[in-house]
Amino acid sequence: MFNKTTLVLAFSTLVCASSAYAIVSARTPLVVGFKPVFTNKTGKGAVTGDLNLGGTVSVKVQDIANILGFTDRDGDKPDEANFKYSWAVEGNVLSTSTTVTIPNDMTLIGKRLVLTITPISISGEPLTGDPLVLDNLNAAGALGGDSNGNIDMYYNALRPIAKNLKINGAFEAGKDLTASYDFDILISDARNGAESDIATVKHLIEDHSVFVWGIARDRNASISILTKLKAQQVDKSHPNVVKIRGQVPAYTIQKQDVGELITLHVSARSQNISLVNRMPLGTHGNHKWTLNTPTSQLTIDIAGVTVSSPQPKDVKIDFISSATKAVNGVDGIRPVAARDVLRASFTPDANGSPSALDYTFQWKAAGNNIGIAEVGKDTFTPGPEYQGKVISVDVLPVKKAMP
Repeated sequence: MFNKTTLVLAFSTLVCASSAYAIVSARTPLVVGFKPVFTNKTGKGAVTGDLNLGGTVSVKVQDIANILGFTDRDGDKPDEANFKYSWAVEGNVLSTSTTVTIPNDMTLIGKRLVLTITPISISGEPLTGDPLVLDNLNAAGALGGDSNGNIDMYYNALRPIAKNLKINGAFEAGKDLTASYDFDILISDARNGAESDIATVKHLIEDHSVFVWGIARDRNASISILTKLKAQQVDKSHPNVVKIRGQVPAYTIQKQDVGELITLHVSARSQNISLVNRMPLGTHGNHKWTLNTPTSQLTIDIAGVTVSSPQPKDVKIDFISSATKAVNGVDGIRPVAARDVLRASFTPDANGSPSALDYTFQWKAAGNNIGIAEVGKDTFTPGPEYQGKVISVDVLPVKKAMP
């Protein structure tokens, strides 16, 4: 008869002895879980902001994982602080943060701002999921735009301006005057009325500014001409419309202009064009935006120069000597101090004025100025202090300052 205790002990020893001979298998690759994913494929509610030029669009980072329906089949939690963001237009990245400001660049109008968000989990493998691409941010919650996710603008008025008008050339009869100015476009924001200079719009708009050359006393006539021109549709073929951006056609100074203040009035104007096809004015959809510059929006820049005569020729001094041998020691060949009047004469240029009032006269004694040059002072009587000195005169066309 077997002893039960002895039998159990023997069986236990046998089992323990057999485990020393187990075979270990090769290792498997690392166990992998599931990628985190966003289930909200349109991104509805994920962003806020303004999808217009100059606008800012932001991700709702406080609850972004929940909004986008973050899931991970392994139960891994979202690592929201490390979610990856990228804002781009046609592949050009504008920002990699949670917010972006759309540049004031009109070439962006009609293009999509695309937001890419990449989910990241705190633990587990893999940590990174596939990026969610949101190509209609209006559907994701952004305002503005064209309602289909394309960038648009709030601006509703363009105003051409002419500034820094300058007249160039020799201000003499027979010579050409040319003029230049800066042609600029200001864009007015419908939201607050503020005007800004957007460089990217300038090349899209032609300069159709109108100009009038005139003289100061006919200023009202010049303004009248401009007023009529502003009320018309004028194109490049019109004689009073600039042909080259910022350049006024030349004016040839006439003889009758000598001594006059020549003025130039330039009224900034641009052609009527269809600039963009979308124009949000409180509603979305397509709006035809035609640039039309009413009179009230046109600016006028005015410059002027006084035309002077060309340099005179053959300047000489005429006088009748009262000298006698008995009184002055010489007979009639030298001017007598404090008695004889010296008169300057000259031959004007063919385009010059014959009037002494259009010239300054600087009288000199032995080459030194006598007083200051004076307009029209073509006579001089030498005093006793000029005995033994030669008298001369410099004659120059009048150079008047801009009033």
